[in-house]
Amino acid sequence: MPMIDVLWAKGPNQQKKDAAAAKIADAIHEATGSPLTSIWVNFIEVETDNFYVGHDSLTELRRKRAAAANSTA
Repeated sequence: MPMIDVLWAKGPNQQKKDAAAAKIADAIHEATGSPLTSIWVNFIEVETDNFYVGHDSLTELRRKRAAAANSTA
């Protein structure tokens, strides 16, 4: 039984998680032949203050992106 844990920054809505889980399950099914009913996908939601890219938290990166968008508008 394949079990896949996905670290996921909090924020995306349920529809996005549903779509991602379906694609992940389909890919595992295709690669292994495991029945879809035996493939488990678990989303582990991480606060954006605890999710880093390089030196910046995702919270900070989102703030910088919003500031840049506002300065060009």
